[in-house]
Order: sequence, then structure tokens, then C-alpha cells
Amino acid sequence: MSPTRFILVLFGSIVCLIISTAFVLSYANLVETAIEAGISPLLAPMWPVCLDAFLLAGSLFILRANLLGETPTPGWAVLLVFTGVSTAFNVYHSPENFVARAAHAVPPIALCVSLELLMMILKSDLTRETKVDEPTIEPVEEPEEVEKVRRYFESNPGTSVNKARQDLKMSWKRVNEIKQGFESCTPHLS
Repeated sequence: MSPTRFILVLFGSIVCLIISTAFVLSYANLVETAIEAGISPLLAPMWPVCLDAFLLAGSLFILRANLLGETPTPGWAVLLVFTGVSTAFNVYHSPENFVARAAHAVPPIALCVSLELLMMILKSDLTRETKVDEPTIEPVEEPEEVEKVRRYFESNPGTSVNKARQDLKMSWKRVNEIKQGFESCTPHLS
């Protein structure tokens, strides 16, 4: 096993340990909060999942959006709102002193941060695999399409391929292929 791979496995293991312990600690507090709020003790174990599972959903949305060149804003909103809600309910159920409240606030925040670390690892690996597995892109032969895409990106610098695809009414693959083709031919000035 290469040193890089070893560090990745070790880092991933630690992050997964943090995720699981943070989830269990938050889960225990939220079950007690649900029972205190009048939710049936039989159903109370489901209530924490309604909150903390949204942290995972938000993180996965952010990962997907980043990989597709789309805006991750909705995912960040979900992640941050549900981290805040989970933290508030965890703190609400704690004893009324600073140390206890701070201790009860840690699990949902640790869950949020560790999920994001895991998504960053996955994004890094997925983009690395994509770059290694992608064949070299041959120059595109349709000059009108190339010119159309080139002009679009010159007029809209920083625009995602997905946005260009929508505006130009072309496939994502085709826009990306053309964009990469002319970017590889354009000398970069330092």
C-alpha cells in the first residue's frame, strides 16, 4: 500500500469513526428530546433520523453539485439549517450550565464537519479517477458549435458547463468536450 493510499484509508477511518460516534451521541439526546416533546416512546427513535439524516443528504447534494459544476447552495442551506436545528435540540435537552450545553452542541457540529470532510475525500477521489480514466479529447470538427461555445464562455467567464448547456440547448457532454478542447489549445499566461 502506497503512503498516500495509507493516509487516505487512515483519514477515512478516523472520519467515519467521528461520524458514527457523533451520530450516536446526537441520536441519544434527540430521542430523549422527542419523548419529552410528547412523541410516543415507540416512535421517538425515528425522530432523530428526521433531523440528522438531512446532514448526510445536504452533504451528498453538495458533492453531486460540485461534480456536475452546479451550484451547491441548496445543499449548503440544508446542511447548515439542519445542523443548527439538531444543535438547538441537543442543547435544549442538556443541563442548564455552559459546559453541559457546549458538550451537547458538539455532536451535531462534529457530524456536520466530519460529513463534509468525507465528501471532500470522495470528491477528490472521484475527480482524480475521472481525470485518469478520461480519454484524450480529440479536436471537435464542427467549427460553428466550437465558435458558439467559445463565444459563450468569453461573454460569460466563470459560468459552469451545466449553465452553458442550458443556455445553448446542447448536451452537457458536448459543451464540456468543446470547452476542454479549446481550453487545451489556448496557451495560459502566467
